[in-house]
Amino acid sequence: MSALELERVCKRYTDAGEVVRALEDVTLSVQPGEIAVLYGPSGSGKTTMLLIAGGLLAPDSGTAQISGRDLALLRRDELLAIQRESLGFIYQSPRLMAGVPAVENAAIKLLAGGMGLRSARPRAADWLERVGLADRLDHTPEQLSGGERQRVAIARALVSSPTVILADEPTANLDSRRAREVLALLAALGRDRGAAVLVATHDPHAAAFADTVVALRDGRLLRGEQAYEELPAAPAAVRTARPGL
Repeated sequence: MSALELERVCKRYTDAGEVVRALEDVTLSVQPGEIAVLYGPSGSGKTTMLLIAGGLLAPDSGTAQISGRDLALLRRDELLAIQRESLGFIYQSPRLMAGVPAVENAAIKLLAGGMGLRSARPRAADWLERVGLADRLDHTPEQLSGGERQRVAIARALVSSPTVILADEPTANLDSRRAREVLALLAALGRDRGAAVLVATHDPHAAAFADTVVALRDGRLLRGEQAYEELPAAPAAVRTARPGL
């Protein structure tokens, strides 16, 4: 069974009277332990695709499933439980709570699920250490740099050891060293813990960590050589790896 499956998903918007086809008949499955990387220019539908995959946006048609469960058919409490326990979503912007220490921001999913702070804090601290923030546990977002805030958000998404990880430009605010560390961490989670990972990115180096590379163009999903045409300029070693071909 696929951990994550999109089946013939369509999504359209109306902008100034014009219909924009954000997603057109998109089908994609990601297996447990598989790392899929999604490329495409800004506005190509990458974020829309991830939001639908995580049950945060409803498709106009088609289905999104996590572990065989159609997200559109779940009760609100069932969907929230999946999003809290089985899904790790890394947004483009950190969305941290102002004035709240990093360790509590990272623990929010555990706290929302009923875990006490005494138990949640060590788990959150462990994930903050993994993303290089062991010395920032008690710093509030106002005391952190943009890259540090993004790493807190990454720890928050992963603290529940999710079975599906959706990452929307997770390295956008990071320097090249931290970006590769985060990509390596996501890949390790997928392969070592059996999580399905889908990363939407402009980072050409992400392809080197992937099992599958796909791309969006005009709302349609591209695979193989067509997907590689959407990669930003990258070193030859990245392009010649060609996972998923």
